[in-house]
Amino acid sequence: MGATDDMPSLPEDPAALRVLLLAALEQRDTALAERGALAARNEQLHHLLLTLKRLQRIAALYAIKAEIHGRPARDRLEVRQARSRPLVAELFTWLEI
Repeated sequence: MGATDDMPSLPEDPAALRVLLLAALEQRDTALAERGALAARNEQLHHLLLTLKRLQRIAALYAIKAEIHGRPARDRLEVRQARSRPLVAELFTWLEI
């Protein structure tokens, strides 16, 4: 058997051949559209995960704020410089991504 024996036979009628080619193109376009939609969903998921990480960092800052609420100003300043400053620096790094 030669290589041409393995190929499916094509219709000789031009109209039937056109229908076959259009169906093949539609299948290809559908597959490409599905891949594009999957890529878009993956990108959205990536952005969602980054947003969640950023919100976790912001929540950590608010937790520190709640913890030091009502303390004297000097104590709050010390805690903010020791604990909040590194978190803010890290958050700014994340926001630049």
